[in-house]
Amino acid sequence: MRMNALSTILLAGGVCAAAWTARAQGNPHAAAAPSAAPDSISGKYAGTFQGGSNGDITATLTIQRSGGDLTGTIQILEGHEGLSGTLRGTLNDGRIALEFALGPKGDHRGTITAHLEGDAIVGKWDSDGNGGPARFTRSAEAAAPGKGNASASGTTAALANPYGPYAVLVGIWDVAPEAGGPAVAVQRFTWGPNRAYIWYAGSLVMAGKEEPHFEGLLAWDGIHRNLDMLMTIDLRFGLAAERGTFSLQPDGTFVREITAVYSEGVTPIGRPRAGAEGATGHFRQIYRPTGPDQMAISVLRETETGWVATFPGSDHLLMKRRKA
Repeated sequence: MRMNALSTILLAGGVCAAAWTARAQGNPHAAAAPSAAPDSISGKYAGTFQGGSNGDITATLTIQRSGGDLTGTIQILEGHEGLSGTLRGTLNDGRIALEFALGPKGDHRGTITAHLEGDAIVGKWDSDGNGGPARFTRSAEAAAPGKGNASASGTTAALANPYGPYAVLVGIWDVAPEAGGPAVAVQRFTWGPNRAYIWYAGSLVMAGKEEPHFEGLLAWDGIHRNLDMLMTIDLRFGLAAERGTFSLQPDGTFVREITAVYSEGVTPIGRPRAGAEGATGHFRQIYRPTGPDQMAISVLRETETGWVATFPGSDHLLMKRRKA
């Protein structure tokens, strides 16, 4: 039985793969493009499958060329786990036709039809009629030997998609107690223009109504290789703010390290009202993928004796993505 694996796997953890068209049927949708240099495609690429049913899908491709044939591997981020598989296809007059097979049995399959634009593979993915744009840019650390890795703008291709690992967060999420019950908060992650940053906003749910709580930006830090964060947490007077970082850890969790800054007269959580010199507080929020479109959340604050729940139950929350 054929399955729309690309959508199914996406709903199971932020990745997707799907039924493919047999190679013998050809690739009539391949985009026309100028001829590429004979050996210009070999290397490692990072990028996204766009237009999935629940957001973009990040992946890396490793491609080797022998004559007109292409072989390689594909790795897709699925929460804190990885879904990998094989690639095979052709490069003909600048046209790239790739088939991928994902999973231990290779039964989740799809196609990429594309062309080369400098150091990028640009085209579309297809899964039994369901698909969208695809773009993968050569990663500098794994490019073909002897090949240059700088783009025309001088930015290395390895940094062409720094937000890729965070794409799984984009969407609207309801936050409720892990033990069950109504939502206590709503979090929204939204792309900025040209995906140049992520807009991050949160609301508290009071008597069934959303009350805006914080808003701000997550922007790429090319030196520390994480997202810098600047938020306002006082949407009435602008007298309290948060700064810090948002990072992806090796185990697949996302961690938000927060320093809160309070102006005179503001009362921090668990602290007395700030005096003339203001006050600061240290908070941490951990997002741990636990299943299809959901993450366990711990919201913590630092005290003199260690880390504690910011408010009762905040260390045992569950965040679920709203369906499109």
